[in-house]
Amino acid sequence: MNVSLNVSLSKDVNLLKREEIREFSNRMEAYFKNKTYGESIETYAIGMNCVSPEFASFFKAEKPSYTEDKNVIVYGIKAHLYKSFGFCLVLNYNDFKKSSTGDGLKIMASEIMKALSEIKYPKKIKDFDQEIFYQDMEQFFKEQNLI
Repeated sequence: MNVSLNVSLSKDVNLLKREEIREFSNRMEAYFKNKTYGESIETYAIGMNCVSPEFASFFKAEKPSYTEDKNVIVYGIKAHLYKSFGFCLVLNYNDFKKSSTGDGLKIMASEIMKALSEIKYPKKIKDFDQEIFYQDMEQFFKEQNLI
């Protein structure tokens, strides 16, 4: 399964933290690459926004969405979404900005696990083992020493 972590940060979040998030995202993608949880979802996108209060109105949390098969244009680029599921969280800007790099990743891990425990999957998704996916995400975070 293709699992992606897409993080939008304010420019004042330090570069070291940005690089660590990029590396963390790559490790997450690699961890889930050869795993399957059913036929309904091929791409699982987790978005996280952490922006200064002056820009917060432009970066909201997004409810879960599922696209079975659709051509879209995103920022002028054509894309094909196929069995794609995603949602977006908002991180507390002040807490995240003040955190060390490691603690910032722990905040992200905690918020992802909380969201996964509460998420309501659309009825269109008939074949997806969310319990095993949750357990694998938890194991990934444990291996990264984040929970």
